[in-house]
Amino acid sequence: MDYVLLKNRASHNVGYSIVDKNIHRHFAPGEVKKLPIEEIKELAWSTGGLRTLQKYLIIQDAAAREEIFGTSEVEPEYLYTKEDVTKLLLKGTLDELDDCLTFGGPAVCDLVVEVAFETEISDINKRDLIFKKTGYDITMMIKNEKDSKVEGEEDVDAKPQRKAAKPAAPQRKADSSKPSWND
Repeated sequence: MDYVLLKNRASHNVGYSIVDKNIHRHFAPGEVKKLPIEEIKELAWSTGGLRTLQKYLIIQDAAAREEIFGTSEVEPEYLYTKEDVTKLLLKGTLDELDDCLTFGGPAVCDLVVEVAFETEISDINKRDLIFKKTGYDITMMIKNEKDSKVEGEEDVDAKPQRKAAKPAAPQRKADSSKPSWND
């Protein structure tokens, strides 16, 4: 029996069930599992299974992709990793990013938003394109993150500061008529 590596490309959990075989699988973000190719074929034929394979999970073996999809040729964005998306955002053209957001599927779009936010991309045109394609405003996400960090630091670490001069403590005079207990 041949085995194939299947990777969750999404930034959230992905799962599927094959009811006939009583198989239930869950993938954490970025998790890779080695599964029998027969199971993946059955997933492709089940309701929503092909979409799950095309949009959220990556079949890393070209021969297995050909056997399941009918062709080993897939959109280049299908195989994008976080490093590929980072390179695209930092060095790629606006047209390449547009193609990625158009043909990459929802998991790739989520990855683009995540990396754009983490790297705080400076290209305003790319930020605008991401907003138009996904609805996520990277500029506001970065601003909100910075604002929340500033507010959080003030509340957690700051000690109260006096605004007026500290009042002098009253001086007590020693009373010699009372006995001293420490003698």
